[in-house]
Amino acid sequence: MNFIFFIDRLRDFFRQFDESDNTIYLEENSMNKKYHIRKRMFLNDNLDMPAYIVAIVEDTRELQNSNKDEFHYGEVSLTLSDCYRQISYDFCLYDEESRNNSLNKIKRLAETFKEFHDALEKEIEMIENLKGKKQNRQTLNTNWSASIFACTPKPRG
Repeated sequence: MNFIFFIDRLRDFFRQFDESDNTIYLEENSMNKKYHIRKRMFLNDNLDMPAYIVAIVEDTRELQNSNKDEFHYGEVSLTLSDCYRQISYDFCLYDEESRNNSLNKIKRLAETFKEFHDALEKEIEMIENLKGKKQNRQTLNTNWSASIFACTPKPRG
């Protein structure tokens, strides 16, 4: 199947959902699984640009009570995609060391995203301020040159 065709089909499928905040809460499957979070969100306002995030943490409380001798591990994943690439993070909960590592991993990701967000806001603010100043200078230069030409005597003719 052609990749572009696949993306177009995927985009058409998701257009049917509420586009007000580009968020889709995925329905639970027929096995009646429960989730702390099972969410897909488009990252761009324009749905023709199919970047998305999918966050899944399965709730296994009921599974743990079903058989005391067996521990059940649920689905835990985070997937980020831009318009062309995808990266998935798995968060292992098998043992205490793995659980601690998973918490550290998401904490570091969240901290980095927050720092990136703050830096991006600063950069945008700086650009907007410079554009405003540049536009003001252009207006001043234009007004200044217009006043010079207005004071220039008209040629006799």
